[in-house]
Amino acid sequence: EGCGGQFVLFELPFDSVDVGAYSLRVSTQRNGVPDTLTVDTEIFWRDMPYSLNDINVAIDAMRHILTKEQLEVMKDGDEAYERQQFRRYWEERDPTPGTAYNELMTEYFRRVDQAWLKFRTLYEPDGVTTDRGKVYILFGPPEDTKRVLNSGEPAVEEWYYPSLSKTFRFVDSQRNGDMRLMEE
Repeated sequence: EGCGGQFVLFELPFDSVDVGAYSLRVSTQRNGVPDTLTVDTEIFWRDMPYSLNDINVAIDAMRHILTKEQLEVMKDGDEAYERQQFRRYWEERDPTPGTAYNELMTEYFRRVDQAWLKFRTLYEPDGVTTDRGKVYILFGPPEDTKRVLNSGEPAVEEWYYPSLSKTFRFVDSQRNGDMRLMEE
């Protein structure tokens, strides 16, 4: 006669679940009659840094903040192990533990994405591995820049971070777009 129903509310551990497709299966039993409902769903992160889509790319992009040994340990296993190591690393550095969002990790990988795009060259298709990419990832966009292009001389680019009391000087000594960090 009437269309009756029951509602059940429960929490899911989204903080510990990776982005991806999932099937949620709920089984019940009423008057000895079992019933199962399966719902296909997807967990996504709006505006997720692109470099986080592939665990191997994400771990490789951490080369600027990990020692060689730490990087090898993080890559020494199957994908589940790599994800576990990755998650542990960033959880230990989360400025707001207990929340689903890790601001430090997000900022790091947004910089990785920007470095990949901004600093790749004809000779180096991955801007993350360039000197400018490394500085950009570690310190963010420069607060001020100066470019010097004199005929017959290599191009020079200086990045200033007054709030950090840091200056970085890059020189294209090969004149091929490969701006190398010059040690002062």
